Parts: sequence; structure tokens; C-alpha cells
Amino acid sequence: MYFRKDHATGLTRRHVAMALLVLLLVATFSLVLTARSLRDEIQTLRAADSDNMGWLVSQLDVDYKAFRLSLKSWLIDRYASTENEGTAPSFDTVRQRFDVFYSRIDTMVAGMTREDLPQNLQDELIRLNKVKIDMADRLDAMGTPNLPTAREFNAYVATQRSLVRDVSTQSLHYFVNQTKLDRIAEQQYLKRFWVQSLILLFLTSSAAVVTFRLWRGLEKRTEEIRQTSETLAKAFRAALSAVVVTDMDGEILIVNEAASKIFDIPEDDMRGRNIADVMVPDHMRAAHDAGMKRFRDTGHRKIVGSGPVRLDAKRSDGSHFRAELSIHTDTDPNGKPFLIGFISDVSKIEAAEKKLKDARDAAQRLAEEKTMFLATMSHEMRTPLHGVIAALELVDEQAIGEKDLSLLRIAQNCSERALREINDVLDITRLGEGADDSAPFEPTEIARRIVAELTPLAKEKASRLELSVTGAGANDTYIGSSNAFSRAVYNLVGN
Repeated sequence: MYFRKDHATGLTRRHVAMALLVLLLVATFSLVLTARSLRDEIQTLRAADSDNMGWLVSQLDVDYKAFRLSLKSWLIDRYASTENEGTAPSFDTVRQRFDVFYSRIDTMVAGMTREDLPQNLQDELIRLNKVKIDMADRLDAMGTPNLPTAREFNAYVATQRSLVRDVSTQSLHYFVNQTKLDRIAEQQYLKRFWVQSLILLFLTSSAAVVTFRLWRGLEKRTEEIRQTSETLAKAFRAALSAVVVTDMDGEILIVNEAASKIFDIPEDDMRGRNIADVMVPDHMRAAHDAGMKRFRDTGHRKIVGSGPVRLDAKRSDGSHFRAELSIHTDTDPNGKPFLIGFISDVSKIEAAEKKLKDARDAAQRLAEEKTMFLATMSHEMRTPLHGVIAALELVDEQAIGEKDLSLLRIAQNCSERALREINDVLDITRLGEGADDSAPFEPTEIARRIVAELTPLAKEKASRLELSVTGAGANDTYIGSSNAFSRAVYNLVGN
């Protein structure tokens, strides 16, 4: 059931990641499409703005001509009324046409002040604006116009035709060229934007792929960590040794079942208590508190990280037992340090070790006693045996009969065989003999005694024994095994 749940969770995460990737790509393509739509809108607006300014400039000439046409029509009508003595025509139409022409100039000048116009066109606009003001002043000064003043005003208006046409022509030419330049610049901007959009698309797609791979790796790593955590949790619960996790003040954070059994306290009751109250005996409490304070203040450690140590511990009923303790430090994800203690009850182990040690010591003592007994007996037997062999060799073979000579040969052979057996026993016992206790002895004195003992045997062999001690420290006393030294010299001289 747990596996299925985790598998479903993994599928859900994978679907979410795929959905995010798709949304990222869709957002990128939407950005490109939006940029394309924005380009079309910009072109449309720019074209509309260009057409509007073109229409505005072209209307200047139209309004000028309409104004002149209405003025000429008034002159014709006034002249006809004068000849026929009719009613004079109204001048309001002329004034209305002038007002439209006046407003057109204001609108065009206001719209073109935002442009970076050539100097000659700026000068023409200034002249046109002055002419507009002058026309308005003349028209206002006319009051109720008569034929002479109207003709004079008409002549003045006619003189401004070239100015109006020049302004219209230059303005249209400027806006046409400006539109071309703007479109070229706009195309360059749009090309650059398309390139940047494609680069952004590539980078976004690459980032999405890398993100997806990182997510897959993170998911795999998370699964490995989860499995490792479960394994560690199982090992923690099933550990035979007590595992106790505390903060730097000794407050218990986590314990396992083995700790509950060793200290005879339920796990829930141990959490939140201080480790000193749980396991430290009263006679060790002061040293424990001082060590914890020293470790917190200075970082100096005596037991922490030094490997397993054996000390006294207590159970919930106050009874003491021998415990083996090993403490290590670590930090949590927030960087806060904590302590991990591994505790084992070694009371039975120490009792068994004591029994083994006592048995070993007893066996060693028996072996040493046996070895020393054999060695002593062998030495004690060899010394008189040498005397027997020497005495047998001193017997005059010519002074005894054949029967006694035969017995002599037998005695000699048996004594030599016995000596060989004793020597073999000495060699065997020497290999298994325990080390002698070191004690002061004088090597020169031991050598003198051995020479004196073997001198009669040397004389019988037509040999001569002499002891000559030379060099510094010949008569000094040394510390070591006198028996081992004596055996070595005795065998050497005896050979």
C-alpha cells in the first residue's frame, strides 16, 4: 500500500512537471505571437498617424481655397447687389471659412511641433502662423466690409497662396520621408525583436529541458534519500545498543527501543528529560555537568569522539551497571549541533571477561609451575649424571674383567642416553617455559661457578677451561633472567 501511494505521488509530480513545461513553452510561443500582433498594431497605428497628419496637411490647402472661394463669392454677390441696388450679401460665410482655415493652421502647427522638422519648414510655419494672425486682425478691423476693403483683403489673401502651398508641399514631403525612415527603423527593431524572441525561445526551451532533468535527478535523489532514511530508521529501531540523541544541553530528543529496555524507562517518558537524570550515577553527576559545560563553552572534548569508553551507569530503579558509551556530534539541517550516544550494557561481558582472565591466569601459573618443575628437575638430574659419567670414565678398564667391563660399557651407554634425554627435555621445556622474573644478577659470578663445575670433566677430556672477563662493566650487576643466562652459558661450555 505504501509503495502504491508513493508511486501515485511520483506520477502526480511528473504530471505537474510536464504541465509546467508545456505551460512554459506555450507562454513562450504566446510571447512570439503577441510580438507579431504588436508589430501589426504598431504598423497600423503608425499608418493611421501618418495618414492623419497627411490629411491634416492636405486639408490646409483645401481650407485655404475654400476660404478664398467664399471671399470671391461674396465680392461677386456684393458687386451684383451694388449694380442692381439689391440687398448686400452676408459676410458670415467668409468669417466661418476663415475660422476653419485658422483652426486648421493651429492644429497643424500644434501637431508638427512634436516633430524634428527641418529649419526651412520651421521658418515657413512661423511665417504662416504670423500670416494667420495678420489675416485675423485685418478681418476683425474690417467690421462691416465694403467692396473696396474686401477687395484689398482678397488681394492680401491671394498673396499668401504660395506660402500655403509651400507649407503643404514641404510638410507632405517631410511626412512621407519620415514615414519611410520610421518604417525602416521599425523593421530593424522588429527584426532585432524577432531574433531576441527566438533566442529567448531557445534559452527558455533549454532551461525547461535542464529544469526537467534536474527535477528528475532531484526526484531520484529524493527517492534514494527516502529509502536510506527508512533503512536507517529500521536499523535505529532494531539496534541492540541503546541510541540516544540529545541537544547540547543534554535534553533527550530521540531514543530507540533498546534504550528503553536498558534503562527500564518507556520511550515517551525518556524524551524531553536530561540524559544526566536518566543514566548518570550520583557520584559522576558533577563530572558529567562540568564536562558538558566545558564542551559547550570551549569545544574541548574528553569523551565525545574519542571512541567507546566504559563507565558506570544507572537504571530507573537506581541500580548501577557497567556501560560502554560512544558519543559523536552532528548538525541538523539548520546547522544546530546535537549529540548521538551509543550505549551498551556490558555487565555480563565484563563478568565473562573476568572469568576468562582468571582462567587464563590460572592456566599460565600451572604452565609456569610445570615448566619450572621440569627445568629444575632436569638441571638437578643432569648435574649428578655428569658426575656419574665422569666417574665411569675414570674407571681403569684394564684392571677389571670382561664381565665388569661389559657392565661398565652398559653403564656408560645408559648414562649418555639419559643425558641426551635430559638435554632434549631441557630444550622442549625451554621453548614452553614462562619468562623468568627480571632480577639483578652478576653474569661474571655465574660464569665462574659454571667453569668450576665443569673443570673436572674438562680435565678428563684432556681439555682446559679458563675464564677471562675483559671490557668495561665486567663486574657490573645487570637486570634480567639469571636462569636463562645460566642455561645458555652451561650449554655452551658443556659442548
